[in-house]
Parts: sequence; C-alpha cells; structure tokens
Amino acid sequence: MFIDTMNQDLAALEQALHRRDAIDAALTLHRIRGAFLSLQIPRPDSHADTLEHALRTTGLTPATQAQVRDVILSLRSLLHGA
Repeated sequence: MFIDTMNQDLAALEQALHRRDAIDAALTLHRIRGAFLSLQIPRPDSHADTLEHALRTTGLTPATQAQVRDVILSLRSLLHGA
C-alpha cells in the first residue's frame, strides 16, 4: 500500500511540475515527507523541507524544478530498488 500511494504521490508531483503549480508541488512534497515520517523511514532527500519552503516562497524556478525532479528520481529509485 505504501508503494502504491507513493507512486500516486510521485505522479501528482510530476503533474504539478507540468502545470507549473508550485503550491500543489509543495503540498504533495509535504504529504510524501509526512508518509516517510509516519512510518519512521529515513528520508533519502534530507533537503526536502528546504525545497518545500522554497516552492512556497519563490515558486517553480529552474533550480526548484530541477530539485523536485531529483527528488522524484531518488524516490522512484528507492521504491523500485533500482
């Protein structure tokens, strides 16, 4: 169930990037972080809280977009053991 939910959240994060919706991206990233914390799973992206703040304050800049894409790739790799 965790993996299915994470895959849905990662898809939602990608869609937020596509729509250039920084607030939705920040909310989705917050939900992903919360899931990891609630299950006491170490986060592979320790800078996610900083990224979430940047999305809320500066929006989707080229730098924050690249960071979100890196988070997506890291989490997909973690979830699928690649």
